Amino acid sequence: HINHVRKIAGVEHVGIGADFDGVNKLPEGLEDVSRYPHLFAELLSDPTWSEADLRLLAGQNLLRVMRDCREGEGQHAAAEGGALRGGGDARPTEGLHRLQLQV
Repeated sequence: HINHVRKIAGVEHVGIGADFDGVNKLPEGLEDVSRYPHLFAELLSDPTWSEADLRLLAGQNLLRVMRDCREGEGQHAAAEGGALRGGGDARPTEGLHRLQLQV
């Protein structure tokens, strides 16, 4: 599945999470997050995945999206001519609910 999403969306838009709740069936060998090192070892043995790609998959993509959301909140507040809700800088989690709607 990771390779398919990567092929369709690009490596800059792929990530993994730890939300195993509510699923009826998990891929063999990925029963929980303790198996992630095995997943990354397998992907690293695939010549189509570089170490840089795996860093993106492991969390750099998520951090980039959170930064983009934070910057977007600040730009939105500036365009509205006021401070962000609650004042101060946007927290990294603000805007994530909107991201889910855009995906």
